[in-house]
Amino acid sequence: MRLVLLAATVSVVLVGATFACSSSSPAEETADAGKDSGKKPVEETPPIEEEPPPVEEEPPPQEDLDGGADDAEAGAPNNTDGGTACLGDSLKEAEPNNDANTATSVTPPGRTFSICGTTSGADPDFFTFKTPAYGQTFVLCQGAAGPCVGAVQISGTIDGQAFNGFNFNGINVNDGSTWVVRVAPSGGGGGGGGGRNYRLTWHFNN
Repeated sequence: MRLVLLAATVSVVLVGATFACSSSSPAEETADAGKDSGKKPVEETPPIEEEPPPVEEEPPPQEDLDGGADDAEAGAPNNTDGGTACLGDSLKEAEPNNDANTATSVTPPGRTFSICGTTSGADPDFFTFKTPAYGQTFVLCQGAAGPCVGAVQISGTIDGQAFNGFNFNGINVNDGSTWVVRVAPSGGGGGGGGGRNYRLTWHFNN
């Protein structure tokens, strides 16, 4: 009888041990679940940003290497129509200047100066300027003024006093007197072609 009870007791102990090994407590399950939830998620690799293309720099402005050759020459009005007789410092005509109302206004830069342009029978040129402050006597196309260029004739007024040709006898000229000069080809020529080039030079005395 004792042998049977002992065997039964051993069987109960073995069954209990087996149950203990095969089952886990709720706390252990929670701990295991916590371990699983604590795993770090796999991080996705961010997309590689492409670098923007390099910005092309604008080239620096070109320097004016011709010294302003396209600009109007000193002393010349804008929109000039000077001819081949003009010098670098000549005061050039500017169209339209076919009558006294549209005369090219120039400013003598000194006691000696020249006006120039191209004229034809259908295209007389008018200039206006004031006597520079160097005295009341002058020479035109001779002496200190030097020779003029072009077969042209002149006429006009000085402070309203009319002159014709190169005869200025009896005309009073003062500092600041207003000249209006008409230039046309001699004998009415110079029409039909490229016109007649001219240069007229004044020299005012002290």
